[in-house]
Amino acid sequence: MKINNKFLVSLIVIIGLVFIINACSKPEDEFPNSNEAISFVGIDSTTVNMKAGEDLVLDVVLITDTIIDSLKIGYLIDTIGITTNITYADIQTVSIAHGFTEVNNKFVYPATIKLPANAYGVRAFRPYKNGVGDYVRIVFRMEAGTKSYEKQVKVIIEP
Repeated sequence: MKINNKFLVSLIVIIGLVFIINACSKPEDEFPNSNEAISFVGIDSTTVNMKAGEDLVLDVVLITDTIIDSLKIGYLIDTIGITTNITYADIQTVSIAHGFTEVNNKFVYPATIKLPANAYGVRAFRPYKNGVGDYVRIVFRMEAGTKSYEKQVKVIIEP
């Protein structure tokens, strides 16, 4: 009987410790540690493969030291293989323009971006092989006071 009592006491102590440790854990931070003003949750890199006409769904995480005014998202269909980064001024289609009324310097914006079904309605996308083909460059622009930040995602289109 003594062995069972010791076992029961030990089990209660272990369960109590597990409960205390779990109760003291911090809640998960919705803002990932990043040294970038614009980062993404829902994609693993800034180059993704998708089918024409699909929705790109991701959370855009905005963090800066200034109050955030707006987030703008637009895209350019790259049919000639531009080798340099494009800017928001280069885009040809605005997908989302969202102004923030809440005064904050951190936001997580859930974005759903409808990818085009073809190359400007003229022809189907060319498959992307050996570094050649069509893709869509999506540019994210955050404006915060007099500052602006941009980041892009390259979407390789698989027709």
